Amino acid sequence: MRYYNISGLIISIGGYMDETTLSRMSGYETEPVCTTDTEISVELSDSSIQVPDGSCISVSMNELWQIFEGYLTYYMGFPEIEGAAVCAKCSEDFSKIHIRLYDVKKHLGFDDKCYLFNTLSTMMHYIAMSHGRIVFHSSSICANGCGVAFSADSGVGKSTHTGLWTEHIEGCYYINDDTPIISISDQKVMISGTPFAGTSGINTNVTVPLGAIVFVTRGETNSLVPVDTVTAFSRMMSQLKKPVNDKLADKLISTLGNILKNVPCYLMKCNISPEAAYTAYNTVFCEK
Repeated sequence: MRYYNISGLIISIGGYMDETTLSRMSGYETEPVCTTDTEISVELSDSSIQVPDGSCISVSMNELWQIFEGYLTYYMGFPEIEGAAVCAKCSEDFSKIHIRLYDVKKHLGFDDKCYLFNTLSTMMHYIAMSHGRIVFHSSSICANGCGVAFSADSGVGKSTHTGLWTEHIEGCYYINDDTPIISISDQKVMISGTPFAGTSGINTNVTVPLGAIVFVTRGETNSLVPVDTVTAFSRMMSQLKKPVNDKLADKLISTLGNILKNVPCYLMKCNISPEAAYTAYNTVFCEK
């Protein structure tokens, strides 16, 4: 059994662990404890996983959630196999999760180096949500001891922009390049690194106050303007996993409300010049 501290949540993982998962999560490993927030067990299977008839909650791409035998159950499929390649049975509060993985490397010769790791990344969204946190699709940096999260659809250029910050703003560094966690502690909104950081893998195991959320769009010139709460709420929702039961939905709405009460949000139009980073930096930190 291994133990990890991710944004203050203690998660234990027992059973199968591949080298990629062990390596990528090593910076978050902690000492064994008696009480955990989530206990995960993992097994490899020699047969693909049949998806039973059940109450379907949501379907997205090759992923499906349903309620089966009293568990929230997640399935992920591959086009090359019948049935599912991943099954994760989750308790209602995500305190216990059992992950079953079809051994695609052994039986199909697939490269499975991120197979388990990507499943754990998906589970982290719901574990965080159940504890009043959000895993926010964004590229986040820390400057002046304060976090700034830049959010946009994939391909817009948020990582390009944060790269300008780390290159041109003194003392600036990455928190997480894809999926940091935003939480509320002692009435303060905080942002934390996680081991799950998209294709770049760039992350730092830190937790700092969140100073601003910036929604990035492309533009010929650079500008940064505040956005109202309704617009910010809608844009944030588009960058989150959707809740899979009413309790998670209620917690998500409450968490987002508290974040937006305390963190200024901006809409940014930018190009890829250093001036874009200076424009954003000066606006965010002068207004703070």
